[in-house]
Amino acid sequence: MTAKTPSPAPVTAAALVADLAALGIQLEADGERLRFRPCEKVTPDLAAKLRTHKAALLAMLAPNPPSPPTPALAEGWFRVGAAAPQREHFAYDPETKTHPGWWDYLYELHNRGLAVVKGKVVKEM
Repeated sequence: MTAKTPSPAPVTAAALVADLAALGIQLEADGERLRFRPCEKVTPDLAAKLRTHKAALLAMLAPNPPSPPTPALAEGWFRVGAAAPQREHFAYDPETKTHPGWWDYLYELHNRGLAVVKGKVVKEM
C-alpha cells in the first residue's frame, strides 16, 4: 500500500494577495483587468492562479462604491428645535469602531451654522 500525499490546501483570493505582497508584488484592479508589478516576479504558476481567481481579486481590489446617503440626513433633522438623532441611529462600522454617519451629520450641521445642545438642534452663536 502506498501512502497518499495530502492534497494542497485550496488557494483563496485573499491568500493569493497576501502571497503576492510577501513577494513584493503590487496588485491592483484597473476596470476589468488586473495589473501587477514588477512583472518579472510573477511566475507562470502565479499567473495561472491570478487567472483562476481573477473575478474574486477584482471584487476585492475594486474601490468601495459610495455608500447610500444616511436616512438621518433628511432635511427635517436640520430644523432648529428638532430633536437630534442619537449616535445609535447611525450604522456602526466595526472596522473603525465608530458611527461614521453621526460625524457626517454633525459636520453638515456645522456647515449650516447649527449645533446640537442638550439633544436639540440650535443655531450656533
